[in-house]
Amino acid sequence: MIAGSERAPTGPAAQSEEGRKLAGLVDEVLEHMLEVRPEMGTFLGHHQRDHLLGAYTADSFRAHESWIRKMLGRVDKEIDRSRLASAYQIDYDLLRSRLETELWLEDNAEQKEWERDPAVYLLMPTAAIHAMTLRDYAPVEERLANILKRAEQLSRVLREGATNLRRPPKLWTEMAIESAQGSLSLFEDYLPQLFAPLPDLAVQYDSLKPALSQALGDFVAFLQTELLPRSDDTWVEGAERFNYRLRHEHFMDEDAEALIAYGNELLAASEAEISKLAKTLDPERAWQEIIEQAKRHHPPEDSIMEAYREEVERARTFVHERDLVTLPPGERARVVETPPQIRTTIPYAAYDMPPLFGEADEGIFYVTTVGEFPPLTPEQKEEKLRGHSYAAIEVTTVHETYPGHHVQLVHMKNAPGGVMRKLAFSTVLVEGWALYCEELMHEAGYYSDERVRLMQLKDLVWRACRVIVDASIHTGRMSFDEAVDFLIQRAALERTNAIAELKRYTQSPTQPMSYAVGRRAIFDLREQYRSKLGKRFDLKAFHDSLLSYGSIAPSIIAREMIRELHGEPARRE
Repeated sequence: MIAGSERAPTGPAAQSEEGRKLAGLVDEVLEHMLEVRPEMGTFLGHHQRDHLLGAYTADSFRAHESWIRKMLGRVDKEIDRSRLASAYQIDYDLLRSRLETELWLEDNAEQKEWERDPAVYLLMPTAAIHAMTLRDYAPVEERLANILKRAEQLSRVLREGATNLRRPPKLWTEMAIESAQGSLSLFEDYLPQLFAPLPDLAVQYDSLKPALSQALGDFVAFLQTELLPRSDDTWVEGAERFNYRLRHEHFMDEDAEALIAYGNELLAASEAEISKLAKTLDPERAWQEIIEQAKRHHPPEDSIMEAYREEVERARTFVHERDLVTLPPGERARVVETPPQIRTTIPYAAYDMPPLFGEADEGIFYVTTVGEFPPLTPEQKEEKLRGHSYAAIEVTTVHETYPGHHVQLVHMKNAPGGVMRKLAFSTVLVEGWALYCEELMHEAGYYSDERVRLMQLKDLVWRACRVIVDASIHTGRMSFDEAVDFLIQRAALERTNAIAELKRYTQSPTQPMSYAVGRRAIFDLREQYRSKLGKRFDLKAFHDSLLSYGSIAPSIIAREMIRELHGEPARRE
């Protein structure tokens, strides 16, 4: 049921029948998710089904869609929104938005996602297996035994995928081939090392490994010989679907055209600021040249992970000593190498949050080093290393860990409110907070020298470019190659990494724009607070209040925080 908080009625006596019914429906949605997709349970911290992979047949996908349709009907029939307290009205809106958006996107597509995206059958199953090796939520013997049971089902999932896939975008098929080849390393190199100390389980895994290799090899062969020839170029989302996502997933009033205008405005302002700073560093060179010089100052190939780990500890200490935001007790950000099956779409780094319903508050900070996969030429390796310059490591660590993603998502995990607040995940808030933190740490004096500030501003230019590219590629204003060139020319990305970025953008419409748009929303809200409170404004209190809402859309958070700022009493049921 929905947990009590200062923003919600507490205890059964304070809940109306309407609130209890809503909480019950949310619980049904969660249970359905865990039953249909047990892999998701692993990430959420529900481990009762860790031995299973879900069904991926066409009938199972249709049954899920039918279930969602019926649940949406029940929400409309059984819940009277006007009878809910304001806190529960938020939960209602989040629940209904999630259900309605999933249905609309499926109903208004030429092909279902499970018919056109090979990653559906590869990334979630393999990522769920890999995730079971990273966290000590159960004895290692128990986790490895469940990995064996789950891995035995992978060949079935891949066969179901081969049956379902019809006509994917060619780019996605090519990405799936790379991902499947990377997954071979997970099963042939990584897992055997974990099983080796446990002879009985190691014997079982050794007997299973040939079948896993065969299944992945067969899937790669299917992708290359059958699916690739019938793949097409239709990855563009389209203006109608893109704008629908903005309104219904992110609760935004702007459309793609308005986003492009904002992106261009931010890009011009950011380029002016970075050019001004560059002049103070070297009046004879453009900022891109100074950045290129800074990129050459990077750790040796075998010391990248150590450099990131040291920076994580420095950032954490700084945030604590400057009292910028509350660090929840027991939190930890662990730095690990990016697993091979997802390296092709994570050029630099990424963050994996603690399980929402698990006890531990440990997040995983992935770093994509110069590894064996995908294979790189010496020139490409040096290009990749330049992406891990010491200046970039400072900024990336702030973004991904302290006070960025890790701090925000641990707050989300422990925030007051109910289950829906944890399931409703707005990238505009999540990515916006992390980008906001890059500027926050400059304001607080964290960066070691002006070249790091230059790198941070370069990344702001990059995020402005993301807004433009995201809205442009998905509304037909810019082609893939044009977008790659745009990122190279305006954001100073290396070609290898620009291509990896664009690959991800094609599969995640509205996510790339989230960084700059969310940053703007947080700064706007902060300025309203500062103007209203004057000398009473407390930066840490503002941050803690903002993060207490979890990861819901900034527009909803702003509405509620402004209401509280002006002293409006909370409505009760």
